[in-house]
Amino acid sequence: MAEENPGGQGGRTAKLLRRLGVIAAIVMVAAIAALLIYGRVIAPMFAEDADQSSANERIPSTAVSLEFEQSTTHMIMPEPDMPASYLAFKVTLVCANPRTAALIEKQRPLFRSTINNCHSFLHRDDCDDRALQESVQKQILQKANELLRELQERPDPEIRVIRVVHEDWMVSDI
Repeated sequence: MAEENPGGQGGRTAKLLRRLGVIAAIVMVAAIAALLIYGRVIAPMFAEDADQSSANERIPSTAVSLEFEQSTTHMIMPEPDMPASYLAFKVTLVCANPRTAALIEKQRPLFRSTINNCHSFLHRDDCDDRALQESVQKQILQKANELLRELQERPDPEIRVIRVVHEDWMVSDI
């Protein structure tokens, strides 16, 4: 009987080691899967944002700023019977080079209309939020570059707007 006891404990130890080995393998497979998902899916999403923000920080020495006149628009109010508030804004487009500035200057009314449309139909509740202003700037940047591509016979990647700046952003409640 004394001989069976050590054999029984050895069997239990072997079972325990097998179970621990299986658990360790499962944990390792899950960890590797998590790292792969992070590396292939999540990290690239954040890398694109980092690339865009770093691209926005670099302004070439050939950049030209085009200032647009101040404009106003009415905002959508939370209650229909409230007096209308309005947003006064002034935008400057930072162009990559003088050729871009010349093309925008030549078609200034189209770009002015695009800027005004991007500021239209904003809700009063959101206008105090800095994120809305940044969102409008991104929208203007995207639409201005789309318009520049449409205006060229053969799109030139050097002709582009690299930044949109709000010189004024003032909400006025009447």
